Parts: sequence; C-alpha cells; structure tokens
Amino acid sequence: MPFICQVNFFDCSLSGGPVLIIEKRFMPTSPPKFAGFSNETLRFLVELEQNNRREWFNERKSFYKEIVEEELRQLVLSTSAALAKKKIPLSTEPKKAIFRIYRDTRFSADKSPYKTNLGAVFNTGGKPGSGVLYVHVEPKASFTAIGFYQPDQLGLTRIREAIADRWKEFKSVMNRLGRAGLVLRDSDALKRVPRGFESFADAECAEYLKYKSFIVSRQLAQTDLRSPELPTKLTLFAAEGLPLLKFGWTALGRQP
Repeated sequence: MPFICQVNFFDCSLSGGPVLIIEKRFMPTSPPKFAGFSNETLRFLVELEQNNRREWFNERKSFYKEIVEEELRQLVLSTSAALAKKKIPLSTEPKKAIFRIYRDTRFSADKSPYKTNLGAVFNTGGKPGSGVLYVHVEPKASFTAIGFYQPDQLGLTRIREAIADRWKEFKSVMNRLGRAGLVLRDSDALKRVPRGFESFADAECAEYLKYKSFIVSRQLAQTDLRSPELPTKLTLFAAEGLPLLKFGWTALGRQP
C-alpha cells in the first residue's frame, strides 16, 4: 500500500538542537479503472477455444489470473461504481459477480474443461431469476442482458400474475423497452398458456404468459470490449432495462 512521509521538527532545547521525526502514513488507494480488455486477453479466449485442454490452460494459468481475470475484475468494479452513481441497485463486488472459468462436465456430453468466455453478473444479492444485469465476453459473440432468467416456479407464477393483473402497466414497460430498441426474448416460451392462466388464452397478454424468462439483450462489438467506456455503456443499458426489473421486483415483493 502506498504511503506518504510527513516530516516534523521539534525544538528540544535539552538535547541541544531540533529533533527530526519522519512519520509514515498509509494512504488508501482506489482500484485501477477499467481501461478496456487488452488484445492479449481477447486473443487468450480465442486460443482457449482452440486448445481447450488442461495442459494448455495450466501453462497459462498465471496469465489468466494476473491479466485476464484482473481486467474482468476492473470491469466489475468500474461498472458497479457507475451503477451506484446512477442509483441503479445492481452494484456488486468481483468475488460475487465473476463466473468461474471451469465448466461443470459431470452431466454433459461435452467434456471440455473450460468455458471459452468471461461472464459477470450484477444483482441485488439474489439468484439470477430475481433480476440481474449480465455481461458476456466472447470474441465475436459478446453481449449484455438484463431481466429475470428462469425464475423458480413461485417467482415465475408471480410475474405471470402481475402481467395478467397489471397488463396496461406491463405493456407500458414493453413500449419503453421498444423505444430503446429492446425486445423480450422468447426462445424458451411455451406453446400454450400455462396451467392456471387458461382464461387469458385469448387475451392480449397471452404471449407473454408463455415466457419462462423475461430478458432483453444487446450485442457488444469488439470495439466495445476494448473501450474504457464499456462500464458507461453497460450502465446506460441497465438504465434502459430498469423498468423491466422494477416491474418484476414489485411482482416478486422484493425491495432492492
């Protein structure tokens, strides 16, 4: 930790002259700001996809820990600070935000040991289904997303009930997202309205009641990844998606 030296002179007549005392005072330092992902980090992810083996990774593990993970840590810190400044309640610390690079291969046919992307999640302390901002860093496939990803059955039912009961409010949220160029993803939607919502099968809100996640996303270009303005871009996206989070939090009875 850096320190400053303070020099003090005291007149001590009994000793025949001034006494020089040097005091060290440790100064707190702020973490380095995110400067953009380096070419080396992005190249590492490309090469990892081509060499997804423990031997290859272990030879470069120190580089991953000291450079790659540190750059992601700086992104989390800078983005959390920007979110807090805008009073968006999603700030978090790197230890809780950063996903491990190791894959869980126990029940997967793909036994590749490592993920070939970086990921971090910003939330209010709950699970992904309770409302998050997510950033996914993968060369040529990077994006950021916000919303409620596969909430548990109770949470999902509460969000669906809120959509049905407060349709005009939810429709207004959809319109606000649309003006920002954001549209809910329906990749995992049901074929028909779920049990308990049959009376809404022909209602205007029916399509949204089929959703199992409520997520909007935006692609990130390579230039975004390299830019020190990425935390600002993520914060702007979070602000645009905040109406969706607020609607869902109210439905879940959460007070972020």
